[in-house]
Amino acid sequence: MSFRSIIRSWLPRTLGGKCLLGLGLGLATALTFKEYCHYLDPMGSIFIRASQIVVMPYMIFELLCSLGELSDRSLKALLRTGGVVFLSMLAIGIAANLFLPTLLPSIRSSAFYNPSIMEMPPDPDILGTYLPYNIYTAMAQDNFPAVVLFTAILGIVLQSLPGKQSLLTSASQLRKLFSNLNKLVVKLTPYGVFALSAVSLSSLDRSELLRMHAMPVIAATGVILVITMVIGLINSLTPFSLKEIWGVLRGPLTITASSANLIIALPLLIESIKELLANRSGHQKSDALEDASEQVSALIPAGFVLPNLGQVFLLVFLPFLAWYTDKPMKSMEIINMMITSIASVVGGIRMAIQQGILHLSMPRDLINIFVLNSEWTYRLEKSLSLIGLLMLAFIVISKTTGKLSIRPARLATTIFLVLAMAVVFKWSIPKLLTKTLEGTYTNDKVLMSLRPIVDSVKSVHLAYDLYEKGEETLAAIPSRSTSLDSIRAHGVLRVAIRTDAIPWAYKNADGQIVGYDMDMIQSLAQSLDVDLELVTAPKSMMEKLISTQKVDIAVGGFIALPDRASKFNTSQGYQQIHLALVVNDDKVRDVQDLQNRKDKRPVVIAYTEPRPPPADIQYQISKLLGEPGPSVPVVFRQISGRNSLLDHDNDSTWDALLTTAEGGAAWAVIHPQMTMLPVFRKELPSSLIIVIASDERALSEYIDSWIGMKKAQDLFEKLYHHWVMAER
Repeated sequence: MSFRSIIRSWLPRTLGGKCLLGLGLGLATALTFKEYCHYLDPMGSIFIRASQIVVMPYMIFELLCSLGELSDRSLKALLRTGGVVFLSMLAIGIAANLFLPTLLPSIRSSAFYNPSIMEMPPDPDILGTYLPYNIYTAMAQDNFPAVVLFTAILGIVLQSLPGKQSLLTSASQLRKLFSNLNKLVVKLTPYGVFALSAVSLSSLDRSELLRMHAMPVIAATGVILVITMVIGLINSLTPFSLKEIWGVLRGPLTITASSANLIIALPLLIESIKELLANRSGHQKSDALEDASEQVSALIPAGFVLPNLGQVFLLVFLPFLAWYTDKPMKSMEIINMMITSIASVVGGIRMAIQQGILHLSMPRDLINIFVLNSEWTYRLEKSLSLIGLLMLAFIVISKTTGKLSIRPARLATTIFLVLAMAVVFKWSIPKLLTKTLEGTYTNDKVLMSLRPIVDSVKSVHLAYDLYEKGEETLAAIPSRSTSLDSIRAHGVLRVAIRTDAIPWAYKNADGQIVGYDMDMIQSLAQSLDVDLELVTAPKSMMEKLISTQKVDIAVGGFIALPDRASKFNTSQGYQQIHLALVVNDDKVRDVQDLQNRKDKRPVVIAYTEPRPPPADIQYQISKLLGEPGPSVPVVFRQISGRNSLLDHDNDSTWDALLTTAEGGAAWAVIHPQMTMLPVFRKELPSSLIIVIASDERALSEYIDSWIGMKKAQDLFEKLYHHWVMAER
């Protein structure tokens, strides 16, 4: 026997086996040649696109012909049995959502700012999803639910059409055409799996899984329980063995898990089930088997567009996020959440999570947690959905062929395994998570360890610190001429800067003054070719420093306000920001959901500026907090600084701090018992500005010109990504 023959004898011959081999080779390639895996991206893209092109017409004619050829009796049986199985899958998903949150211990955490939290998620358009204005547009946009519904109605109408056989004959030819075309694409599947798995695994940020610890753990726990339950039910109620179930499942599952795309696996799933039916019948035709074969072609597309097992299972992210914000949900709250959220999953699991966050009055920026975990959650969703479709198909065709019956021993074994694993998980997972989550919150350390990204100027010198002895130190600072010429003549730019305005200007873990504004003024000093002299001071002292011209400029997260512009010379805005609120975790629901607030006392919003927000801003804030409809009154109260919010003795005197969304998110990262609420979205935008001590036009024009030049060079965008979003 030749070497080539020996190798071929060891290679898998079935498509499922070849897909598993492709997955293994992709994993090995990702681990060994990680930096070269991007060269495989075109191969994976070709496979995905070829599959997408073929799958729509294939599924249309499969569904049309299968429904058109079904008898009325068979169609009614299909709907009746399929409906029961569909409801059973929803029940399994709901049970998982009730059980898994009980495994979570207590924890505090906060996420970095992400601009996406300022976007208002669109309401799920279920009507538009299923009933678009133009079916051809739906086809072009891969709107699978609309196409399936339209085709299903055509197939049902076709049943009662006189002379339907001639139309079915033509449609059957097209069905064979696209079926054969699909078989050509299927032959590419092992190569596509290899490329997709290599590219995906090589680009996976492993720290994403570590960052959230608990969610992957409870998700894996739930997957084990759900798969055991579903496969056990198939094995207990149908004549199919575990070997036969795996033989059908492994090819489509490998495609789905490696590509995070279930649609392209549907044709293979349908063909695999039909092949299994043909093998079990010994290729002997019977009416029941033909009906079952046609039902598979109708069931799989229909089951795909309905809320499926994977989507319902992943709604567990909502109880997880509630736990993540120290607001664990009770069982009835979870049941109510499931009732309101299941219908919205047809618009996508991310949209369903966004809507659930809004409905449950949780901080809207929690969608970031889902985004961070999206690499594996989408694969999990599609894989579980595939297993749910397999359950749907096997039980319905077993009913059609008269083979659906309870196997008591198998069912008892399934129930025992699920209950035993649930007991073990209930005992072990909370202990495991308590131990592994201890000390795992590191976002605060990340923020405090960020380093400047702008090269230091010739000299950076801390001249005065007004935080401890403010008035005494202020009197000791000499006033100076603050003009462009004098700055260049002295060779020094004196800057008043705060050290409590994270992420704009603050002291890091080493005591070094860092931040967005610190990098910015270093770049400005480089442009002026002067040294940098710092005067650190709280916000309450800044106006005195500027008005007495003891500094040249002041920075540290200063917002452009009309009152400030009328009293001082200011630069143009260099960074757009948005107003938001920071609240203690236990007040999130009270502030974010004023309509249902039980305590009707005024909502007290604290501010740290020397003067209250302008009347028009106060009106807009009150209006936005009160929408929709009447709400409780809103009162504004000045406090000395953000640290006052950490004083629990004064916790009842205010409900929220008015600040920027960008700065508030960073503050919540340092103090995870706080939460930034982007309740105003993009309704109240503003800009950060430099406050200039001199009225000299030349200095103002120079700074504005410098800001314009640095915007063109993307300096501020780089600073934003580094200091505000903490991208590394």
